[in-house]
Amino acid sequence: MIARETPFTFRSPLACWMAKFIQEKRTLGWRYETEYKVLCRLDRHLCKIKLDSEHLPREVVECWT
Repeated sequence: MIARETPFTFRSPLACWMAKFIQEKRTLGWRYETEYKVLCRLDRHLCKIKLDSEHLPREVVECWT
């Protein structure tokens, strides 16, 4: 039996977009596990820096990459 992780709840201002993106890909048959984990890390980062809009400033993207 494989233990499944507790689903991550996206919390950043991009949460809705991230969740819908993952849901769409999985509905189409893609596993999207690695990508899901990357988006979870990005979401935590955006919360940590207190991003308060859906706009991603260049500085935030450069800091993340």
